[in-house]
Amino acid sequence: SRTGCIFITDASDQLPGMLHMALDEANVAHALKGHDAEADARVWYAWAYFLCTHCPWFLIICFLVGGFVERLGVILLCSKARQARSAGVLPAVRPKVCVQLPMYNETAVAQRAVAMAAALAWPTDALEIQVLDDSTDLEAIAVTDEAVTKALADRPGLQCEVIRRSHRWGYKAGALEYARKLTDAQFIAIVDADFTPVADFLERAVAHFYDANGEPQEDLAMLQTQWGHVNHLESLLTRMQSLWIDDHHTMQMPYRSHVWGFVNFTGTAGVWRATAIEKAGGWKAHSLVEDCELSFRVLFAGMRTKFDATIVQPSELPNTYAAYKAQQRRWTKGWAQLARMHLLHLLYGYKCSPLKRIHLLYHMLISLQWPIWALWVLISPLLIAFGGLASLPDRLALETTFRAKAQAALPTATAASLDLWAKQRADEEQARLAEVPDLYNQPLFYLLPIFLFQLLMTVGATVYTRHTYGPTPGLPERFSLCSLCSRLRRVFPYVIISTGMLPHQMCSYFGGLYELGGEFERTPKTGESPDATYLDNLDKLGKSPTGSASSKSPKSPKSPATPLASVGKGGYGFLSPRGSTLGKALVPKEKPKVHGYQYVELAFVLYQLLWAIYFVLRSPLRVGPCSGVNPPAVCPTPLFAALPAVFSAYVGLCVALVALPSFAVFLPSKPEDERPLLFSDGASMVSSAA
Repeated sequence: SRTGCIFITDASDQLPGMLHMALDEANVAHALKGHDAEADARVWYAWAYFLCTHCPWFLIICFLVGGFVERLGVILLCSKARQARSAGVLPAVRPKVCVQLPMYNETAVAQRAVAMAAALAWPTDALEIQVLDDSTDLEAIAVTDEAVTKALADRPGLQCEVIRRSHRWGYKAGALEYARKLTDAQFIAIVDADFTPVADFLERAVAHFYDANGEPQEDLAMLQTQWGHVNHLESLLTRMQSLWIDDHHTMQMPYRSHVWGFVNFTGTAGVWRATAIEKAGGWKAHSLVEDCELSFRVLFAGMRTKFDATIVQPSELPNTYAAYKAQQRRWTKGWAQLARMHLLHLLYGYKCSPLKRIHLLYHMLISLQWPIWALWVLISPLLIAFGGLASLPDRLALETTFRAKAQAALPTATAASLDLWAKQRADEEQARLAEVPDLYNQPLFYLLPIFLFQLLMTVGATVYTRHTYGPTPGLPERFSLCSLCSRLRRVFPYVIISTGMLPHQMCSYFGGLYELGGEFERTPKTGESPDATYLDNLDKLGKSPTGSASSKSPKSPKSPATPLASVGKGGYGFLSPRGSTLGKALVPKEKPKVHGYQYVELAFVLYQLLWAIYFVLRSPLRVGPCSGVNPPAVCPTPLFAALPAVFSAYVGLCVALVALPSFAVFLPSKPEDERPLLFSDGASMVSSAA
């Protein structure tokens, strides 16, 4: 038609240009074929480099996922897990229970520990107390003997004895194993010297080993109870400890008990079936966390363990960095030793479902997070400085290369079109490389998982830890906005101090992989009495502990009254008048040992601070492709550009905060701090240091 002819005519007028452009594009594509292959290889290399160097980060993500599963499981899937399955009914004739109190130079807390064990509500003829005293300090020995004598006088007919060995082989595990063979009790309750067990601890805990008909549940090997705190408000250090302990006992333990039927014994505040210990092979000292190691052997023997969050045992938190680091060193090293001993059996010898095996692997390797985090913190500055944005090819060089090759393929093209085309190609290539995550261009990839985990952990531990902070341990707390905000703020010292502990914990874990066993270093204690905290809480509530119905404790028919009055139902069990010397803090005279970790911490601080200076001087906005007048689109904002320097400075300062107090151990001791020792330094593995 005529219209079609016009269309053909118009198109024929443009056809030479269109064909020319198509031919030009084909020529350019052919000319740049080799360069495009190079660019593809560069992108593939960048992704391969990212995957290899980010292996520690991916492992961290795996641990975070495991933590999310446990905490969300408690909140969403099995909220009833926070409340232990109903305890059974105790038989009319109470079984015999042996309460073991391991001690080593516990001058500050020995009197309190023995007194509170003697005040437990349990028939006197079915109660035995073993004070496992490995002390080398003559003053500590005298205090312990005096406490036992007083307990026997206050409760006639009580079987309470001090068991001392001529050596310290095996340390705490050796003492527990030695004493275990000296008792015929059906159940063994273990309480560390810094714990203050509630009066009805045994009545409520032993009931879990029986069903509703009073028949024994032979497959239950151990019941673990929740840790409370008597000094959690003392400092930022004790506040941060209360957060992670609340999280562990409120969010992790109930999930593990409810879903998998397995929790590890925490070394104290628990009750064991004596035959279960015997069946698993008894206590062994190959790991410094002998409690957790025995728990896994009990699991492998086919028995289960259980947790009850409603039975709260107040305890004293380490209140100095030296004491806290000594405790953490023992625990982290011990978990590494446990993994060295039982990991292969868990992988290949223990029969269970795949999901349970994955959970148990997460459980057994939980302390592996410390060296992984430390490694990640060490290599992150290197990856930022020499990878990601820093490894992008120079934009000007890219444009020059593209323009030269395009001009060779299109000699008739104008300079303006060549420049525009070269800039577009350079932007495309840099954008492809910028898709690889980097702290500069994608900080949320690194920060968001950590933030979400800390948020879930802090809120969960704060909201669901109700029985620890009640007016009486074991009773739910009535929330107030003030207490809620105060406990949520614990996350700040927790994050700072945990970051500062990275090099120390890394060294501890590697030490556990290197050797089994080792010296069991006690955590120095001050002997702070729980009454001060309890009375302060009552004062805030406008209540008085005296003359009220809540100040009376239930008494066993066979448990005569003692001057160690319990407060509330299952209360702290021990009140001394304000101003009295009973339960007052005695400053430990020992100094923590020096393991050389301080020098690693110092090197860690210098390393991070030097990187912080480097990132300030070599900011991408000051040096590199982003510092020119025409920066590429992938350049970070000023806020993101400052993140690497802030990150390195933060890590260095956190480690310095934790490390510097440790150097106080190099100060000379005062003459009055010296104490006589029962054994010489060279006798039978005896240590006089805390």
